[in-house]
Amino acid sequence: MTRLSPLPEPRVGIIGTGHMAQTHAAAWNRIGVSPVAVLARSERPAPEGLERARVFTDTVAFFAAVDVVDICTPTDSHVSYALAAADAGLPTMCEKPLARTAEEAADVVRVFATRGVPFQVGQVLRFHSAYAAAREAVALGRIGEPILLRLTRLSSSPTGTRPWFADAAKSGGVIADLMVHDMDFARWVAGEVESVSATVSGRSSVHPGLATSAVAVLTHRSGAVSRIEGSWDAPFPGFESGFDVIGDAATVSFEASRRPLPGLCRAGNDRYEPLIERADDRLAPFARAAAHFLATLRDPELPGPLLPADAVAAVRLTEAAQRSAAEGRPVRP
Repeated sequence: MTRLSPLPEPRVGIIGTGHMAQTHAAAWNRIGVSPVAVLARSERPAPEGLERARVFTDTVAFFAAVDVVDICTPTDSHVSYALAAADAGLPTMCEKPLARTAEEAADVVRVFATRGVPFQVGQVLRFHSAYAAAREAVALGRIGEPILLRLTRLSSSPTGTRPWFADAAKSGGVIADLMVHDMDFARWVAGEVESVSATVSGRSSVHPGLATSAVAVLTHRSGAVSRIEGSWDAPFPGFESGFDVIGDAATVSFEASRRPLPGLCRAGNDRYEPLIERADDRLAPFARAAAHFLATLRDPELPGPLLPADAVAAVRLTEAAQRSAAEGRPVRP
C-alpha cells in the first residue's frame, strides 16, 4: 500500500546527485516543493538545488525520511531502486528510460500496480507544451490523417562529463537514451507500431565501438511512418530538437532554437498559425511532470498524458531499433 505523509506537501527525496538530479531538483523547487533528502554514494555536500536536502548514504534511512521518491541515476540502476521504493510503499518518479530492457520495465510496472503504489516515468515530451500542442492538433483532426512524422534530436556528447553514457550496458547508447523521447512521442501521436528499421553511424574517437548517431523508421498500424534522427555528434553545446507532423490536410512544425512556437500550416496555404503563445524553457516540462505526479497522489483518477505502460512501450521500441540496427532488417516490436 502507498505510504503518504499526512502533511499537505509530501516530503520529496531524490536518488542521485548528477545532472538529471539537479534538473529534477530545480523543477521541484519551481513548483514550491523543495526536496528534503538526497540519496548519494558518499556524504559529500549536496549538489546545486539540493543544498537544503539532507544527504543519506543508506537506502533504508532515506526511505524513512521521505514520502515521494524521484530516481535520477544511471539507467542500469533504475530497476533496483524502483523495486526497493515499491517495497517501501513509496510513490515514485523515475527518469527515462525506465529500464535497459522492456522485460525489466514491465516487471517494475507490474510490481507498482500490484502493490497499489503510484508510479510515473520521465517521458517529459508529453509535458512539453510544443509536443503536447502537436498531439492535440492531431487528436482534434486539425491536420487530417497523419502521414509522416519527422523527428530530430541532436546533442553534443554527454560522455565527457558523464562517462557512464559511453558504456552501452549502463545507458543503452544513443538509441535507448536519446531517441526514446521521440519514439514515445511518435507512438503517442501516430499510434501503435508494426515494425522498426534502424541504422547506426558515427563512432566515438574517445570510446571506440560506441555508436553516436542513429536513424530509425517506425511503421505504424495506422499507415503513418515516423522517421527519427538522434545524434550525440552535434558540434554545439546543449541540443537541438524539432518535428514535422505531416497530415493530409495540414502540417504541424517545431524547431526548438529557430521556431520555438509550434505552428500549423494548412495544405495550399503558407500561413503559419502558432499553436501556443509562449515557448517552454528547459525546466517547464519537468516541472509540469512533477506537478502532475503530485496531483495524481491527491486524485488517483486524474487523467493525464502518460501511463506507466507507455514507458514500457517506449523501451520496447528502442530495443527493436537496436536489434534492427544489429541485424540489418526490420523488426516487429
